[in-house]
Amino acid sequence: MNALSIQRAIRLVPNDNKVSDNAPAFRVMLGWQHIGDAWERMSRTEPPREYWRVRIDDPFCPLSAMLFPDAEGMTAQLVLQV
Repeated sequence: MNALSIQRAIRLVPNDNKVSDNAPAFRVMLGWQHIGDAWERMSRTEPPREYWRVRIDDPFCPLSAMLFPDAEGMTAQLVLQV
């Protein structure tokens, strides 16, 4: 089994132009390029936990994931949705 691994630093930039409640909270940026969006969500676990639902629009391999920040907000765990 082969695996493709690409490492890139991305940024979540607040979406200051939200026109509706369903608009993404953040834009996913690679450099100056907008490559996806992220929405704020709350888990159904006890206690509830805040996370972001992330979509990266890659024409070859679009990704859907959940991003769980740590308690300090300095790092996060990315869980891919299949």
